[in-house]
Amino acid sequence: TVVAGEDAEGYCTLVDGFGNEEDVGEPVISSEPADGISIDGGEIATQVPGKYVLSCAAEKGVELVSATLTVDSAGPARFVASLEPDTIEAGGSATLSCEVLDAVGNVIPDIPWVVQAPEDVVVTGTTVGTTLAGEFDIECAPADGAGDPDLDAATLTVTPGPPVEMFVGAKPAKEAYCLLDKITITHDMVDQYGNPVEEVEIQPVTA
Repeated sequence: TVVAGEDAEGYCTLVDGFGNEEDVGEPVISSEPADGISIDGGEIATQVPGKYVLSCAAEKGVELVSATLTVDSAGPARFVASLEPDTIEAGGSATLSCEVLDAVGNVIPDIPWVVQAPEDVVVTGTTVGTTLAGEFDIECAPADGAGDPDLDAATLTVTPGPPVEMFVGAKPAKEAYCLLDKITITHDMVDQYGNPVEEVEIQPVTA
């Protein structure tokens, strides 16, 4: 028995009718199933957990005695977060999911995990949301805090909502203007949470 990612060594022994053993030298080994491990002579590299029945190549008429190699799952090495959707409007929410992988990339099911998010993001179970526009890295991590796995964050993009308020100003800002002074009228739009809203078309109004 080995852990996925570890190597094992295989060998073939020829036994005659009297129980005498003879090493056959460079072994020729096959596996059932064939996928999930790689065999090069007697060197066996494991990738996928499972049970593999190993057999040696032999001449016709020779009884084959197989051996079973058990490959166990390695411990969690990487927590990969994903969001659905990954872009929301301010005040909206998204659902986080987490894929837990071992060191060689096998998915490990049923590993408890928790959400890790910045302070501005509200977490309710696996649901995340915020009223602040911007980008936020959301991670999933082992629930028991054990080990030091890699945490692959998902980026939550939050866009401003519809504009609800406009602030009008003038440049340059003065307490009073003289006749024929040139000024530029400025405007800033915000959504209901105070996030700036860009690229909003407005129509000038003249008195």
